[in-house]
Amino acid sequence: MQNKKIIECNDSIVNLFNYNTKKDIIGGFSFILFPKHQPNGMSSVVEFHKILNSVKNHCSKTFNFVCIKNNFIEFEAEISINKYPSGNDILSFISIKCISDFTYDKQLLQSEQFKNYIDVSSNYFVALDNTGKINFINKSLGSILANEDKYLIGKNWFDIALPFDDRISTLNIFNDLISGNMKENEQIYAQSLLTKTGEKNIVMWSNSILKDEKGSIIGILSSGHDITDKLQIQRQLMEVETNFQQLLEYINEIFWVKNIGNSNLLYISTAYEHIFGKKWDCKNGIDDFFASVHPSDLNNVKSSYEKLVKMGSNSKLEFRIIKPDNSIRWIYSRTFPVKDAQNKIYRILGVAEDITKRKNLQDSLFKMATTDYLTGSYNRQHFIKTAEGYISYARSTNESVSFLMLDIDYFKKVNDTYGHSIGDEVLKRLVESCVAVLGENDIFGRIGGEEFAILLTGYTKKNAYRIAEKIRKKIEKLDLKIQGHIINTTISIGMSMLSEIQCEDDCIRCLLNTADKALYKAKNTGRNKTVIYSSTME
Repeated sequence: MQNKKIIECNDSIVNLFNYNTKKDIIGGFSFILFPKHQPNGMSSVVEFHKILNSVKNHCSKTFNFVCIKNNFIEFEAEISINKYPSGNDILSFISIKCISDFTYDKQLLQSEQFKNYIDVSSNYFVALDNTGKINFINKSLGSILANEDKYLIGKNWFDIALPFDDRISTLNIFNDLISGNMKENEQIYAQSLLTKTGEKNIVMWSNSILKDEKGSIIGILSSGHDITDKLQIQRQLMEVETNFQQLLEYINEIFWVKNIGNSNLLYISTAYEHIFGKKWDCKNGIDDFFASVHPSDLNNVKSSYEKLVKMGSNSKLEFRIIKPDNSIRWIYSRTFPVKDAQNKIYRILGVAEDITKRKNLQDSLFKMATTDYLTGSYNRQHFIKTAEGYISYARSTNESVSFLMLDIDYFKKVNDTYGHSIGDEVLKRLVESCVAVLGENDIFGRIGGEEFAILLTGYTKKNAYRIAEKIRKKIEKLDLKIQGHIINTTISIGMSMLSEIQCEDDCIRCLLNTADKALYKAKNTGRNKTVIYSSTME
C-alpha cells in the first residue's frame, strides 16, 4: 500500500475478499476492504489509518479487525502491518488472515456481544425461523420497516417486508436454504424492500444458515446492503451520459477523445462528417485527417499534433481544410489533457469548430478598415501605418527608401464632362495599371480624392525614377473605353528619397511633405512629368 492506495496484492487476498481478479483491488483505497463501522461504532477507515500511522518505519504491528468481502459478508481478521521507506515514499506491507467468518448459530444470535455488533452496523440484519417469522432484526433495518423494532418480532418477513411480486422468488431461495438444497451465501441477489412509508428500497442480500446445538437448521440470518442510492446515482449518470451523447451528436462542434500512445480515437462526434464532408476513416485515422489539411497549414498542424501527443498540453490552433468538393473551411481546434490519480496525462480531449463565417467576417472588417472602398488599394491610414513599418526596417538594414506622390491631371474635368460614375471607373483603371508595374514588396495607397502614394524600398534613386516614369508613360498611352467613351488622361509624380531629407522621427510625414512639394512643382511646370525633390524647393 502506498499513499493509502493499494498498489499490489496476491491471489490469496483476491480469493479471501471474494473478488474476481487483482485488477478489482489494485488501484483502490483501503475502504474497499472494510465495513463502514467496526463493532465499537467507530469508522473503519479512521480506525485503520490511526493504526497505520502509528506504525514506524522498519517496525510491525498486528491487531484484530473486522473486514468485509465483495459480497458484503463480514469476517474477523488478524492484520499485520510492516512499513519500509522506498525513495521518497513509504510502502506499507499488509497481511490479512481470516480468523473466522461470522458463523451464525443460535447461541451466537442470542449473545449480547453479537447483537451489539450488528445493531451499530449500517448493513441490514434479520434472523428468520424455519417458517419465515422474524426472531431478530437490527436497528438499521427495523427503523425503515416500523417505528419500533419490537412490533416486527414474530411477524412473517415475506408478508411485511417484501412487495407481493417479489415474494415467490425469495420464498424459493428461503426454502432451498432451510431444506439444505442451497449452501449459505451461494446466491447473492438484489430485491425490493417495502418500507414503512410505502417506498421500495433496493437491497443486495446474502444469507447464512442458523443451526441449533445438534447442527439442525433452524432458520437463516440475512444480511443486506442498501443500494438504492447507488442505483439512483447510476441511473442518473446513465441519463446524463445519454443526454451528453445526444448533445454531442447535435452540436455543431467536433468532439473527440484519444489515449496517449495510441493514434486511434476512442470517440469522435458526427459533426466531423458535416464539417469535413466525409466520415472519419478508422483505418487510416490521423493520416486521412492530415490529407484534408490545406498544404500551407499542414506543417503547423503536424507540429502541433506531435507536441500534443508527446506533452499532452493545452493547445489552440486555427487552420484550413479542403473538403472533397474543393471548398475551403477554417477550423479552430482546442485540446485539453486528462490526468490520472498520479497526475500523469493519459488522455486528450479535443473540440474543433468551423469558423469560416467568423474568418470571412474578420477579413471583411479588416478590408473595410484598411482598403479604399472604390479602388481596393490601401486607404490613407493603413498606407501610412504600413509604410512606417517598412521605413523602420529599411533604416535598420540601410536599404534605400523612395516615395512617390501621384496626382491625376485635370481629373475634375473628367468628372464634370462624363459624370462621377465614369470618373470612379477611371480611378479604378488607373490604379490597376499602376499596381501592375510594382513589385510584391512595393506598397500602393490612395491618399486623397485623385492622389495616390507609392513606397519603394531597396531601389536606387535611378531605378526608383525609372519605375515612376514607367507608370507615368503607361498611363499616358491608355485609351480608357468606358460606357461608350474613350478617355485619355495623364498623371504628375513627385518623388522623394529618404536619404536626401533630414529625418529623425515621423519619417513618413517628411516623405509625404517633400514628395508633395515635388508633385506641386511637376503640376506647375506643365504636368505629365516626374519631378524629384531637392532642398531648393523649400
